[in-house]
Amino acid sequence: MSAKEKEMAGQPREIEHKYLIRMPAEEMLMQKEGCVRIEITQDYLVKEAGKGSCRVRRAETPDGVRYFFTQKEHISAIERIEREREITFSEYEEYQKMRDPELIQIKKTRYRYPENGHVYEVDIFPFWKKQAFLEIEVPAVDTKIRLPEDLQLLREVTEDRRYTNRALAREIPQEEA
Repeated sequence: MSAKEKEMAGQPREIEHKYLIRMPAEEMLMQKEGCVRIEITQDYLVKEAGKGSCRVRRAETPDGVRYFFTQKEHISAIERIEREREITFSEYEEYQKMRDPELIQIKKTRYRYPENGHVYEVDIFPFWKKQAFLEIEVPAVDTKIRLPEDLQLLREVTEDRRYTNRALAREIPQEEA
């Protein structure tokens, strides 16, 4: 095992598939059992060499507003080490001072619901009118995925780096739908 592999062993992993989908009706999503609507605002921090990508997030749910700091390190297109912790509003304000000035703030509405043994997250952005994201986090790289039948899949974009949220903060790809 290499030094890098030893360092990564036991770290919290995020294994996620991402799809570009046709814009779904928000009313249909809200009718799903267990669906939670989350208004998200996220800012990316200046990237330090060897530290991965860092962001701060404000998440507003029916239960209130929470703040998070997240650090991600790329392993592969589908897998990352993800360290996330809830922070106070004061910490959030301090992190805002470290925002990357070359990246725009990302705002999105997330619809999160359980179905087919997965938790689906549909992200709707104000800059697209015809398309959205579907993200599915899985426990292992080889996990079989059942896509929701009521969402219209355009294509998988898991390996297309233009569709990471950090990349969207730099440049928004034109709509395909």
